[in-house]
Amino acid sequence: MRKLLLLSLLILALSSELYPFVFKFNIKEKLPYNEETTIIQQIYKNGKRLFWPRVKTVLNAKIDSIVKKEINYTGSIRYFKETSESAYEYKANRNIEFSRNVYGKIKAYSGHTYISRRGLPLFINNNIRKNETWTANSVDLINLRPLDRPGKITIPSSVKYKYINDVNQDGSILAKISYSYKTSGLFWINKDYSGYQNLVRVEARVSGIILWDKKIGMPYKYDEQFNYHLLFADGQTILNKGRALKIFQVFTKQYREKEKLLENIRKHLGGKHNLKVTKRGVVLNLGRILFDTGKSIIRLNAIKHLIKVAKFLNKHKNINIHIDGHTDNVGGYHLNMRLSRRRAQSVYKFFVLQAELKRLKTTFKGWGPARPIADNSSKEGRQKNRRVEITFLLKP
Repeated sequence: MRKLLLLSLLILALSSELYPFVFKFNIKEKLPYNEETTIIQQIYKNGKRLFWPRVKTVLNAKIDSIVKKEINYTGSIRYFKETSESAYEYKANRNIEFSRNVYGKIKAYSGHTYISRRGLPLFINNNIRKNETWTANSVDLINLRPLDRPGKITIPSSVKYKYINDVNQDGSILAKISYSYKTSGLFWINKDYSGYQNLVRVEARVSGIILWDKKIGMPYKYDEQFNYHLLFADGQTILNKGRALKIFQVFTKQYREKEKLLENIRKHLGGKHNLKVTKRGVVLNLGRILFDTGKSIIRLNAIKHLIKVAKFLNKHKNINIHIDGHTDNVGGYHLNMRLSRRRAQSVYKFFVLQAELKRLKTTFKGWGPARPIADNSSKEGRQKNRRVEITFLLKP
């Protein structure tokens, strides 16, 4: 019997490698959709580094229609620039209108803002197996205005992709896909102009990892490294290198339910609270307001925050919670693990014992310094990492 079980598992494992997966953008409803991109880069002009902080773009679109396997989007894209206080400042807003076919090819309509193709997968018109590679033609665009030069350069490219394996993250099966391209050649600054002075030599190297949500049929996120070296006809050079991180979201029915839950929590708690929607549920970040440094006993003046949460849970019987404790990286690893667990346990005991919410299927866990949300090298970053998070979970 044991041998038969092992044989069955082996056959199942082999079949997952042998059988291909159909990669397609598979949106069947008219759903809101967005992309949030953070670019961390360094720019050098003639060998001298320019000040260029992080930039962020947020694309909010609505899927208008799906006609003959073409997904049509309309919406807007907002631009943000990091200030000296490490906060993002709103800079501009542009309307967008574009379409994408089921294999990922994007077509932007004339007169609208360019939609970046970089980091978006382009699939071949058949099934793809693990460890299989393929290439697809794409296009990249370099806007020279932020680089202290006028104009734009359009670069056609041939991107190499590889379906590596599957990973389980946040309860979803994500396909891990690598991509890369290199290009070296002469390109025009703006397509409509000719002449020696409008030629620029470009050497580009781009590589990244895409995580593809196999259930939804959309990218989940990508992480990219890029390096562009530009040599202009007048002898000036620009080097632009860095990293781009993009997160994709499709607002499914479940997501909209979590958004509604978030608004209900915010109304009940009042004031400004750090709330966000994740794939798992709605997360309330209580920061370090509950505990004194190095302690796991809840402060008396912090209990009022937990009482508000308990009252909300009493009114909503369809919600469970999970509690996570986190620390910075100051002190020993094992000490921080114990401290974070004791703090999460203290919040758990408050809800179950003092607030008498015994009906809750409450769980808790301590992560220590393992899941930072900010840089531990600064005082402000360490302060953000010392936190307790309560995740509100809708019962299935």
